[in-house]
Amino acid sequence: MLYLIGHLNHSEQHLIEADAYLRAPFFTNLADRIREYRKLAGQVMFEIERLSGNGGGSKDFRTSWESIWCTLKHVVTALIHIDETIEKIVKRARSAKPEEAEEMLRHVQRLLEVRRGVMDVLTELIRRAKSAAGDIDIASIRCREDLCLEEEEEAQQVRTTT
Repeated sequence: MLYLIGHLNHSEQHLIEADAYLRAPFFTNLADRIREYRKLAGQVMFEIERLSGNGGGSKDFRTSWESIWCTLKHVVTALIHIDETIEKIVKRARSAKPEEAEEMLRHVQRLLEVRRGVMDVLTELIRRAKSAAGDIDIASIRCREDLCLEEEEEAQQVRTTT
């Protein structure tokens, strides 16, 4: 599930980068659609893992559970970037002179250590979150925009006032 969320997040980023290079929002609507799928995947992950939060956050500040969600999303995306960087360096090393290739492979080894460490942090974050979760309500585990709860709150307010 984490890789799914990370890859979806990464896909959004690449579409936004494409628009930046094109200097026009050609792919923004596709990035928005992918973001909605990522939000849904995040809800499913937290429901499966029984992670939830008890609210208590204001509209201006994240709750601790929202911060955990954001951390998971960003760490998994970073993990994907580490993998891509390793792949690019290995590819360059294949066509480099032997002494340059050797130096590049040393960099790869260091990045593999970084990857292993990031994965350990990710695993520990999930373990701690699961042990701290208890019977917390799902509503507070997300970046507000990631699970569309602000939009739902606004829609509820509109329904209430009409």
